[in-house]
Amino acid sequence: MSVKNLNIAITAGESSGDLLGAHLITALKKHSPNANFFGIGGPLMIAEGFKSYFKQEDLAVMGYFEILSQLPKILSIRKQISNIILKQKPDIYIGIDAPDFNFKVEQNVHAKGIPTIHYVSPSVWAWKPKRIEKIIQFTDDILCLFPMEPDIYKEKGGNATYVGHPLASEIPLEINQLDSRNTLNLSNNNPIVTIMPGSRENEIKYMAPLFLETAQKLFKANSNIQFFIPVNNSKNQNLIQEIVQTKKLQSLPIQFINETQNKHLYLAASDVTLVASGTATLEVALCKCPMVISYIISPLTHHLVKPFVHTDVFGLPNILLQEKIVPEFIQDEATPNHLFKACQNYLDHPEKSKEIKQKFYQLHQTLQQNTSELAAQAILNVIDKTK
Repeated sequence: MSVKNLNIAITAGESSGDLLGAHLITALKKHSPNANFFGIGGPLMIAEGFKSYFKQEDLAVMGYFEILSQLPKILSIRKQISNIILKQKPDIYIGIDAPDFNFKVEQNVHAKGIPTIHYVSPSVWAWKPKRIEKIIQFTDDILCLFPMEPDIYKEKGGNATYVGHPLASEIPLEINQLDSRNTLNLSNNNPIVTIMPGSRENEIKYMAPLFLETAQKLFKANSNIQFFIPVNNSKNQNLIQEIVQTKKLQSLPIQFINETQNKHLYLAASDVTLVASGTATLEVALCKCPMVISYIISPLTHHLVKPFVHTDVFGLPNILLQEKIVPEFIQDEATPNHLFKACQNYLDHPEKSKEIKQKFYQLHQTLQQNTSELAAQAILNVIDKTK
């Protein structure tokens, strides 16, 4: 289906939304080469010709209390971008992830007759399931990354489409630890641990000390161990290095790697990854790497969100496989000792790692769809129906 001169508004929060948006723009251009894209996006979307009216990083704020200082700015941006979209009257508006920001924009523009799609279903199966009835009122379709999600919306009378997860197409299905180590010139005799404390400043402040103290325990138990920490910018690297110095952990054999260069190879080469709960856990699973999942937020934020949590597991691999295949330690359970024992268990029992890698392979097969093209087709279908 070829469509000419579409005008498409998109707002994407965080780097994961930027990646989804960039792939989506590429797919839509195949159907509408002269399409115009505008809204809020990151560098990957901008590289595809997208016009961003605001900086994407202004939307990447974590936690109830942490967001308060930035709230006036965020509310101002949301009002301004809603007005820009309404003024330009696009053929469709797509909110990518960032539901706290995008849902209100979707409500605003949908009320004025502009078709809306939300790309990436929020975790309604874990948080506030009653939101489903509200979401379907201001969305013409919800693009879901996970296979169990569309039925949740359809049962309530909404429209939802499973499009698979883009990471499952980006990361090779066949990935091998030994081959990855050879490519990176890493010894096959040394234990390797990747540390992923998150990409937001607040996440790093909570997670990096925990992970680094765990690394110290692993180093004492395995003198030939190597640690790799992927970072997405120099600011985050400097923040982690400051924590290393504060904790007096300069003796740890840590190497920082650029997230955009060979991160997936390092994950595939690792024996275990210490990872903050979130999308990164899926990335680790698709690289067929055993992991220990953890997460800490401020005590006040935890107290506020706890009543709304409707799941006993938090890591995406555990949720999607419907079993606690990898250990996870949340809030008070997140201690260096707990994490050390879980990591060391992988190093001491390679047969356990082999079993987990097979589970991750099966999960990868399920999630591997032509995601961007399926998303593009769903968007074009909504545009066609609403004209």
